[in-house]
Amino acid sequence: GAAAPAAAAGGGLNLLPWPKGDFAKFGGSGTPPPSRIKKIFGANPARGLHERGDVRYEVNGSTLWEIAANGTTTNRGTLNTSGGRVDMADNGLQLLIVDGTDGYILTFATNAFAEITDADFVAGDTCAFLNGRFLVSQSSSGRFGWSALYNGLAWDALDFATAESHPDNLRR
Repeated sequence: GAAAPAAAAGGGLNLLPWPKGDFAKFGGSGTPPPSRIKKIFGANPARGLHERGDVRYEVNGSTLWEIAANGTTTNRGTLNTSGGRVDMADNGLQLLIVDGTDGYILTFATNAFAEITDADFVAGDTCAFLNGRFLVSQSSSGRFGWSALYNGLAWDALDFATAESHPDNLRR
């Protein structure tokens, strides 16, 4: 086949066509300026985000914020840590937050926020929800554990698995 026309000729680059034209007339991309985001939470970046319907949950510093569709923010709880990444997952009833040191549950029906104090909970840095259970990968290991059915506050020491075929640390 014939070679694709050069980009300088206005026809395209390789096989992807690119039309000639001035796209400036369409305006900006619509992305809010960073200064607008800073007005809500100051200079601290978000440690983690989770969306549930039209509500967003954000951990900023040590605070879990609920952000409604209209922009209203509500403090839903305080974590023991104030830096580093957090991960979140929900089961429809609860929001699980892990920060590598501790785990926390926000119960949606009551907005009750609690640290997971079950002695069998093993802190992890990533989490997910699968088939009625929360999954948490133990930091710097190939091991992960799972919660009781639809209850992120209840964990059993025997409910865990380890990567066996290639036993290296779990990554997400």
